[in-house]
Parts: sequence; structure tokens; C-alpha cells
Amino acid sequence: MKQYRVTRSIYGELGSLRRGEVLPGDDPRIVNNSRHVKDLVARKLLVAEDEDEKPDAPKGKAKGGRGDSA
Repeated sequence: MKQYRVTRSIYGELGSLRRGEVLPGDDPRIVNNSRHVKDLVARKLLVAEDEDEKPDAPKGKAKGGRGDSA
């Protein structure tokens, strides 16, 4: 099932959405406001993703621990 992840906290036609919140595709706010959802996706405030997808590992070098240098 498709779901949407909020990239920034927003308030508007869909109500109050916090950054990192995940909305299922059958949420009434999504179903009843498809025009606003398309606009938010285009502005990259909502990111469409599949429920089966796993988030990518954080990018960058791991920090901490004992390094190879002595």
C-alpha cells in the first residue's frame, strides 16, 4: 500500500502534520484532498513511498568507536 512521509512540519488543508509522520494512503485526509496532496508531493513536502520499502541507511561515514589508526 502507498503511504506518504512528511519531510517538514506543515499546517494547511490536511491539518497539522509533523516532520517524519507517516500517513497511510487510505487516510481520509489523503483521499479527500488529492489535489492538495499532489501539490505537496510536487513541492517535496510529502514523499510517496511503498509500505514494503525499508528506509535507506544513513549516508556518510560512521562515527565513534576505535579507529584503525593508533
